Amino acid sequence: MVSVPMFAIYFLILVCSNICNTSAEEKEVKVHIGDTALLRCDVTSDTDRQVFWIKEGPRGQELISIGSILFTQAEKYDVTVTGNQFVLAISDAVDPDAGTYRCQTTEARAIASFKVVVEAREKVIRIRSGRTAKLPCHVTGTLGTQTIVWKKKGSPAPVTVGLFTFDQDPDMYVTVTGGKWTLVIRNAEAENAGTYQCQIRARAGDVRVLASIKLVVEEEEKRNTIIVAERQQGSSATLRCNLETLTTPLEQSKVTWVKVMVKSNFRVIIASGSKIFFTDDKYDLSVIDDMSTLTINDADQSDERTYLCQVKDPNRCNVFECFCF
Repeated sequence: MVSVPMFAIYFLILVCSNICNTSAEEKEVKVHIGDTALLRCDVTSDTDRQVFWIKEGPRGQELISIGSILFTQAEKYDVTVTGNQFVLAISDAVDPDAGTYRCQTTEARAIASFKVVVEAREKVIRIRSGRTAKLPCHVTGTLGTQTIVWKKKGSPAPVTVGLFTFDQDPDMYVTVTGGKWTLVIRNAEAENAGTYQCQIRARAGDVRVLASIKLVVEEEEKRNTIIVAERQQGSSATLRCNLETLTTPLEQSKVTWVKVMVKSNFRVIIASGSKIFFTDDKYDLSVIDDMSTLTINDADQSDERTYLCQVKDPNRCNVFECFCF
């Protein structure tokens, strides 16, 4: 029996993949960055045991495996054979893993063809209206002739190209620190909400998505004004926090009342849950139905501060301000 060198088998496979009728319906497989893509190839004939996986790329074709034997040094690939099914696993997917993968045999030619699309997992950033949004994008390696582009889904024009802001909006720009490209949106409003993609573009027109971030701009909390006039000094001021829109049960949400000092912005916890952290009779606290009420007894000018009613539920935080005229 004549032994055929392995490099000869490799050569014959690649030649056959180019000249044989290797047409097969291509299926699209989407995978998030960091996840594992599984490509399943079912061989119907028992004689077709010489199954191999090939990846097509810009530099030509790469032989990944013959049977369950790997012909690549990349540790991300693994092939398992169960009966007549050959499964190629691509672990820890990154952008260069995108492309066309073919499952072939020397007898039956092409069996299956897969187009692997590597997508960035969408993140969600929530901010209040009027605040500054910072959308991060981490870029590894050197860019060379490539360009970083921020684009908003649904908009035909990019937001930024490199460091250039496309519509010259002074409240929208990019900062670069090391390999971190951050899209900054100051004074964010409802019209700024949407999904933003950080893309890396080459001159040849290739586009890869490095980050996908959904920006949610929420309306600012409604502010109630409590006036402590001179004629009212010594009376009580009542602050009410409506909890009826909590998404978690009230008994599972610890309500905390906080006093914000004006100059230092230092925050003093007045009460948390049912406990008041002051031994004098300055404050009273009650929770009835869906309303938490903080009473400030003997109010005077020192009580003119910003008071926050905070709960564990991130969707609820009422703010009350005290002013003196």
